[in-house]
This record gives sequence, structure tokens and C-alpha cells, in this order.
Amino acid sequence: MEKQISIIIPTYNMEAYIGKCLDSLLIPEFDAVEVLVVNDGSKDRSSEIAHSYADRYPGSIRVIDKPNGNYGSCINAALPLATGRYIKVLDADDTFDTAAFSSFVNQIESVHSDAIALPYNKVDEHGEVIRLHDFAKNKPVFGKLYELDAAEGILSDCYIEMHHLAYSKEIFNRFRYVQTEGISYTDNEWTILPLSYCSSIVFLNIPVYKYLIGRQGQTVDSVNIPKFIPTVFDILERLFINNNFATSEFFNKQFFRKMLIERYKMLYWFVKGNLNPQTMDVLSVHDRWLYENFSDCYEILGETRLYPKINYRVITDIRKKKYSPQFRVPLSTRLLAAIRNRLF
Repeated sequence: MEKQISIIIPTYNMEAYIGKCLDSLLIPEFDAVEVLVVNDGSKDRSSEIAHSYADRYPGSIRVIDKPNGNYGSCINAALPLATGRYIKVLDADDTFDTAAFSSFVNQIESVHSDAIALPYNKVDEHGEVIRLHDFAKNKPVFGKLYELDAAEGILSDCYIEMHHLAYSKEIFNRFRYVQTEGISYTDNEWTILPLSYCSSIVFLNIPVYKYLIGRQGQTVDSVNIPKFIPTVFDILERLFINNNFATSEFFNKQFFRKMLIERYKMLYWFVKGNLNPQTMDVLSVHDRWLYENFSDCYEILGETRLYPKINYRVITDIRKKKYSPQFRVPLSTRLLAAIRNRLF
């Protein structure tokens, strides 16, 4: 049977989660699914557990054991081996909604777009939904084939993430995709770059992905924010430099730059919420880089409000104060009133 979708699962020391992750994929249509578990040099029983599933489902599950190289190296190891019509990444500590996944696999046989976008849920350790990340701000027509440029507003408004996306295997014949190895947070590359080589996208109202929030040690844990910010700055700079001069006929440079700006907006939002000497120093360095290399992004960030309903441009004020480690958002009477009234 033709594989409709390949699921790449980067795995490092996930013995407590990998079984649950794989169980969530066991749907009646599993013959149409290919699962590539990439064991990234785990020191626990992750590989053993994954191999036990591969022994039970040899037609659908394959385990790739490799030395540790971090997240991007797992994508790079699995992508050339994927045979499904579509490719989606699933982190080993996350799961799919099994019923939604079954519905998704049944539907994608009739889908012929370069990318598919789906809503996803953030869940806690008990599987309870914390938040649905859908397309409510700029609602698409589900099942409609959109040209990529026509879908830009929808993708920007929902802050498109790895968890939303599945890509057609065909687009990876249009360019050589290599994800950065050795560092975390490279899912930003997976979200922006392949999407910029797509010409069409379909939105399906099937919340497949269940993104676990609250696991101790995960990269989005608040204790990791100080290292999160400079690392993502580096990744976004690398994306800009490596692809700013791409000449492929398939590469949508305008779309790429707009999606990159949206990434910078979110990153600056994180910086605004974590103003301390370390982040201010990082902001000073990378903000200067933006000024010299990506001036349109630099100007847009300067005009971004603190909150949508509070007309205070905090980045402009930080720049005026020359990135002082002692910088504080001025709590004016109007700002305090807005906070009290929860206008944002």
C-alpha cells in the first residue's frame, strides 16, 4: 500500500514518552502510515522501546539509531528515507489525537497541495487541552486549495508552527533542505523554509497534534528562556543570510521575508517579557545586525506595540535608552488603567 504520510519522530532520552507517542499513531489505516523514529544517541531505553514497536509493525515503523547530533540531525537523517506522500514531524514527548489522525489519513489521499495546515492543541501531562491553536483570526475555507500568497494572512495571524504543518514530499525535490545540527529550536527552519518553496496549501479542520506543555527540561520551559532567545536569534540570522539570495524559481522570496518578520515579532515579544541584563545585551547585538542587514524588519519591530490595544512602542523606547540593562517599561497612568481593565 502506498504510504500517505511519513511521521518523523526525533527521540532523545524519551523512554517515559515514546511508547505513548507511538500508541497514539496506531489507527485502523496504519498500513498507509510510515513512522521513522530517529534515536539520537539516547542513553536510556528509548531505542529498545522503539525497536519493540518496529518488531510488531515492521511494515510501518522503522528505527534509525545514530550518534547524538541534536534535533536538526534527526530530520536530516530521516528525510531522505521518507516515502510517504506527505511528511510531518512529531516530537517524542508529544502525541497525535488518534481519532483525528485517522480522519486526517483518510482525507489526505484526495489532497494534492504542497502543504497542509491543521489546528493543534496544547495539552498538559494528563492530556487535558490547555489551548487550541486554530485559524480563528483569519478563518480559511477548509478543504480549499489556496495559492501560497493568498494564504499569507491566515498563516501570519495564527503564527504558523511546526505542529500545524505537513509537507508534500515533492517539494524537497525543489531544493536541498538541510536543518541546522547541534543546536535546539531549529523547528523554526522547518516551519519557514520548506513552506517558502510551496506554491499551494490546504487547510483542514482536524486538530491532529497534541503538544505537551509542562514537562520538566523541555526546551520551551521558562528556565530555558535565557538560552532560547540568543539561539533563535542565531537561527533566524542564518535563515536570512543563507536564503536571501536564493534564485530557485520555486522560492517565494517575498513570502519568506514576511514569515521571517513574523518570527522576529514573536522573538521580540519574548524579549519584552524577559528584560534583564543578559537579554538586553543579546538584543543590542542582534538589533544592530537587523539595522544593518534587514532594515525593513528593523523598522517594523520598532512600530510594534506593547499589546494590541496599548499604543506603547517598547522596542523604540529600548533603542532610545541604548539597551540599558536598567530599562523598565514606564507604567504610565494610561498603561496601568489598561492593565487593570484587562484590555489586552
